[in-house]
Amino acid sequence: MYNMSSSSGSENRAGGEERLESWKEVASYLGKTVRTVQRWEKHEGLPVHRHQHDKRGTIIAYPAELDRWLNNRSEAPASLLSRFEGRTLGAAAVGGLVALTVVGWLILGGASDAPSARSLPFEERDWVLIATFENRTGEEIFDGTAEAALARELANSSFVNVVPRPRIEDALQLMRKPPETRVDAAIGREVCLRDGGIRALVTGRVEKLGSVYVLSAELVYPGDGVVVASMSEEAAGHEAVLKAVRRLSSQVRETLGEELTGIQRSAEDLLQVTTPSLRALQLYTQADAVIAGLNDPAAEELLRQAVVEDPEFASAWIHLAWAIANQRRPREDYMPPAERAMELAGGVTERERYFIRGSYFHLAEELPNAKASYEALLRLDPDHYWAVHNIVAVVRKIEGPSTGFSAALPFYIRRTELRPQSFSLNASTAQTLVRLDRLSEAQPFLERALALVSEKAHPRLAAFVRLWPSHEAWLRGDLEASERELDRQARTLVSRDNDLFAHYVALGYEALGQEKKGLEIRRRHYRQVHPFYQGMYAFQRADLAGVLEHLTHSYAGVGGVTPAIERTGISMLAQAGLVSEAREGLATYEAKFPKSGAWPDIRAAIALAEGRTDEGVALLQSSPRQKLSPPSTYAGTWLADAWAPQDRLEEALDVLEDASRTRLFAYPTRLQGWFGVQVRLQGLYRLLGREAEAREVEDELRRLLARADPDHWVLCELDELRDRCTASTTPPWWRNSGPAELAKLDEVGD
Repeated sequence: MYNMSSSSGSENRAGGEERLESWKEVASYLGKTVRTVQRWEKHEGLPVHRHQHDKRGTIIAYPAELDRWLNNRSEAPASLLSRFEGRTLGAAAVGGLVALTVVGWLILGGASDAPSARSLPFEERDWVLIATFENRTGEEIFDGTAEAALARELANSSFVNVVPRPRIEDALQLMRKPPETRVDAAIGREVCLRDGGIRALVTGRVEKLGSVYVLSAELVYPGDGVVVASMSEEAAGHEAVLKAVRRLSSQVRETLGEELTGIQRSAEDLLQVTTPSLRALQLYTQADAVIAGLNDPAAEELLRQAVVEDPEFASAWIHLAWAIANQRRPREDYMPPAERAMELAGGVTERERYFIRGSYFHLAEELPNAKASYEALLRLDPDHYWAVHNIVAVVRKIEGPSTGFSAALPFYIRRTELRPQSFSLNASTAQTLVRLDRLSEAQPFLERALALVSEKAHPRLAAFVRLWPSHEAWLRGDLEASERELDRQARTLVSRDNDLFAHYVALGYEALGQEKKGLEIRRRHYRQVHPFYQGMYAFQRADLAGVLEHLTHSYAGVGGVTPAIERTGISMLAQAGLVSEAREGLATYEAKFPKSGAWPDIRAAIALAEGRTDEGVALLQSSPRQKLSPPSTYAGTWLADAWAPQDRLEEALDVLEDASRTRLFAYPTRLQGWFGVQVRLQGLYRLLGREAEAREVEDELRRLLARADPDHWVLCELDELRDRCTASTTPPWWRNSGPAELAKLDEVGD
């Protein structure tokens, strides 16, 4: 050990030699971490001098002395051997220990040509991936535990971002590997390269010497696979492993460039470990992986075991609550674990506490409090994936249907930035931007989603993305290009054998007014044409017999039935004047989908059909559809149909003009409803003597249907309504006029 009174040291410094005045400067000069040079000073005599007051933090060193020490350093360090002095070891154990010591010498700097950690291009808030540690102990408890503990420690850094499991699984999907794939060093490096935004890879191992565990980690540059730094820590028994991981985390953070003050500050905050149980942490980690894979029942079982191992593991309790809630189980099943997590939240880190609070209030539907807690967490950790993910739903619920999408948009975008290789997130963000008429901003997300789409992708989002070129051409009025793209997609249906995608292709043709082509697609590529769509065609053409035949179908054994399809079919029965059939359908619907409740739309349609207009209007105005911005086309047309016969024409006009603004996102699933709005709107404009505006709406419809079947229902209605509106003062509200009028119109159509 050197100190300021050494005479030999004074002679070496007679010429006023340059000196290094901190551990950081010494570490930088040697190209190692502070902890490494401190270990060398303690166990190998690295020439570091202390001031007279002998405080550990105030040191000096001289480059010439350091250089001589390095040149003379020819023996392996005795740090590991010194810890075993006085113990009796067999020959095999000694041999293994010597081998590990040589490995340690290589790790700690014996290989002089190893690249410096300073070459790693890592900046604040960059991403690091923790690969699966090798378990060389022979003890199952260390399978997946060390890397999980290291990831949780690093997550408390404001400098380092740890790649979450869902983002890893996005890259694994690109590699055509299952989501549960073990991410070893080789797989980890490929994940980094596939992702494109991960700057560093940490690999490691756990070894055992007697009762001492040695945890080693290497920092790897993914670009070329070079190890840029190595570090290790020791733990005397299981109970000391998590503290050793914490020390290892500090070394990783320092090596990546985080300031010592930040590391020390977070160390002071972490006076209590989240759980002292390695087994509880192992189970929690396994549950985290299966939650990401949407296997909530399996996650629930693992988390229940985790809280048995450690009943005070707060994060395990809140994840258990989510695993139960995600299975759509009743509130009384998931709130007790959430309440237990809240009781324990005082003993966890600040980040964990805010997530627990946000989750508790989220599950309890105290949404403003949930939003406040998630926002507090995001101020601490702007890249906390689950906070960003959850706040999307919270903001949409708080803001409601009218402004929810726009209010949540920044979180949609941020969530996608955190998982840039996720098809579903890119597609849903693009869809939200399209809905908000921000097409140029949607384009990068659409392009990325199109590059990521696969046969395993979410089917509805995949259909939206694949058909976007046709949609975009339709929006700008290039109907020929739209049809050409649909034809190209239709040719792929033979290999896809996907009823849902065939449905969307058919809807695309129907958007062009080519109903016969759409019906042919359904007949050719569905196992059978869904009776709902046949009933919808019949309803559009005022074919009462067809409505009766198809919309009163039980749908038994027919695929693709959703609550929305059932509701719309029942509503069309009511609008066609088939009230008893609609009531029977409503009873069936409520029995089949008890959690959906009695939707006001259905009851409104029945009330209007029975002449209870005020009741029907009140139900419509309470409908979630009418609160959308723009409102649902169906809600708008029904209100207009109710008000116009009462000479409340201005009110009818207002709701139709509002619903008319849905064109942008009506394609293709809601376009028939939008066509109905436009037909009514131009008729009402004519009735009010506003011919120029009527002509503008009619011209737009005719442009959009320039490639339509000549007998398309909209074209027929336009011609008929023009005659009726100019020759009579009777409003043409034909859709709510009862079965007798529908039958008459059907005869006229024939």
